[in-house]
Amino acid sequence: MPAVDDAKSLEDPRIEYMEVFDLREHPLSVRDTVRDQCALNYCGLYGSNWMCPPALPPRFICELRINRFSKALLFRTSVPRDGPFDLEGMAEGGRSHREVTQAIHDELRASGEDFLVLSAGGCRLCPSCSYPDAPCRHPDRAVASIEGYCIDLDSFLIREGIATGSEEGSRHAFFGMVLFDPA
Repeated sequence: MPAVDDAKSLEDPRIEYMEVFDLREHPLSVRDTVRDQCALNYCGLYGSNWMCPPALPPRFICELRINRFSKALLFRTSVPRDGPFDLEGMAEGGRSHREVTQAIHDELRASGEDFLVLSAGGCRLCPSCSYPDAPCRHPDRAVASIEGYCIDLDSFLIREGIATGSEEGSRHAFFGMVLFDPA
């Protein structure tokens, strides 16, 4: 996929980390326990969004989708944190991260190639999701959550020695990924 192979073409000044991983050498762990955390509903989207549980397919279907791809582009954005309970800063960081993720998604969608974009938290493309009363309004632009796809991102970051960007507690960090196959 030329647009992803040349990750520099996807750069945005808000992206502070970006790297491509070969999933055969750096596999993603897929665990039901990750999705189970979604049921705690910290983000407020559980049961109210097409791109979050329980609307997403079961873990084994997500795993099949993930396994179709051989590469992952991982990216991180962050914003300053004003203390551990800075909910306003976290919300602003989440909004900014979604903008970056959506821009990447839209650029890749224009390429016509096969890919899967996943991001921190659920889709907030629409002011209010049509779930469960009507189909997704923008299935071609909607972005599912990494957690909803059962990906154990924390274990991946630790295993690969990737800093979250929030180690000292002064930043809110957000991750996204693009799964793809090279051109």
